[in-house]
Amino acid sequence: MSEPDERSSNRVAVTSGTRTASAVKKTHDDEPKRATFGVRYPREEGADLVFATKEDLSKLPTPSSNEEKATVSARRITIRVRLRTFTGLIFRECNFHNTRGRTASRMRSVTFERCDFIRTFMGTTVFHRVRFRDCTFRNCDFSNSEFYECVFERCSFNNCSAESAIFTKSEVDATEFLGGISFPQYNLTGYSAEYTARLHRLWMEIRLRLAEQVFRSNGEINHSEYLDRALFELKRAQLCYRYDLWRHESAVPTAQRRSVVKSVTSNLAGSVRLFLSWVNITLTRGGTSLQNLFSILLLSTVLYPFLLASTDVAFNDARISLASDSASTFLLSYLKFFLASVSLILGFGFTSFKAESIGGMTVTVVGATFGIFWYALLIPVIIRKIYR
Repeated sequence: MSEPDERSSNRVAVTSGTRTASAVKKTHDDEPKRATFGVRYPREEGADLVFATKEDLSKLPTPSSNEEKATVSARRITIRVRLRTFTGLIFRECNFHNTRGRTASRMRSVTFERCDFIRTFMGTTVFHRVRFRDCTFRNCDFSNSEFYECVFERCSFNNCSAESAIFTKSEVDATEFLGGISFPQYNLTGYSAEYTARLHRLWMEIRLRLAEQVFRSNGEINHSEYLDRALFELKRAQLCYRYDLWRHESAVPTAQRRSVVKSVTSNLAGSVRLFLSWVNITLTRGGTSLQNLFSILLLSTVLYPFLLASTDVAFNDARISLASDSASTFLLSYLKFFLASVSLILGFGFTSFKAESIGGMTVTVVGATFGIFWYALLIPVIIRKIYR
C-alpha cells in the first residue's frame, strides 16, 4: 500500500488555522473538551526524546526492582525507527505530536506492547501500521490523529477524547474505544450551563463521527466481529443524537429541554421512529444479533398457552384448556397448545383459531401481530449475516 496522503497531514495543520502560532506559546492544554485539559506541555529544554536508530532505544528507562513498568514522564516523543517494539512502558503526560504545530507528526511500523498511556497527547499524529497490544489509554487525547492499517489488540480506553480522528483499514474494537470516549464533565466545574450544553451536543456529534469512522475502517478489513460491534455502536450513537434533538425539538443545544410527554405529543411521528429504532437496537443490537429475538420468541411461546387458556379461544374447534387432572395430562395438553401457540405467533396457524369474545380475539390478533413484528426484525439480520 502507498504512503498515507501527505495532504492529510497538511489538513491537520490547516484546521488549526491561525491558532497554530499562539498554540506553541501555551504552557498547558486549555481546551475543556479534551481529556488532557490542564496537562502541561513538555518543557522546551530537554523535552525531546528521539528514537531515530535502534541504538536510541537505550535511552528508554528501565523499571526499578519493585516496579513492572518503567515510566517516561513529560517528554516530547519522536519515533523514526521501524519494526521495533516498545514494551512495558508508562507514558505519562507525554506528547507524540513533536513538530510544534507545523504539520502532523508521523510514526510507522512499530509496536507498543503492555504500555500505559496516561494523560498523554496522541493527537495530530499519523500512525501508519502501528500495533497497540495489551495497552491502556487513560485521559488521552486523539484529536486530529490518523490511523492507517493500525491494530488495537486487547486495548482499553478510559476518559479519552478524539475529535476529528481518522481510521483507515485499522482494526479497533468499537465497544472498547467508543466506551472510553466519555463526555468530559470532570473538566467543566465552574463553567456555565449554556457552555456545558453546547459542549455536550458537540461531544455527541464527535462520537457519532467516530462511530462512522470505526465502522467503515473495520469494514475495509472485513473484520466481521468488530464490524458487528461497530454497527451496534454506530446505531446507538445515532439514537442518542436523535434523542437529544427530539427532547429539545431544536438543533440549538441550549434550547429548553422538554418533558417526554410533551415531546411525544408535539412530534408523534418522530417519537414512533425513535421508539422503533430503540427496539431494533435493544432486540437485535442494531441488526447484528439474533440472540435476543429468539429468547423473546421462546419466552412468548412458553407463556402464550396460559394466556390462550384464560380466554374463550378455540383451536381447531376445540376450546383451549390446560387439563390439571394429573401431571401427565397437564403436560400433554400444554404441549399441544404450546405447538398451537407457535403456529399462531409464527403466522401459519392463525386461521385455525376462533374466538367468541373481544378478549379472545384480542389475544389471537396480538399474538399474530407480534409474530409479524418479530419477522420484520429477524429478516434484515439474516440478510446482513448472509451477504455481509
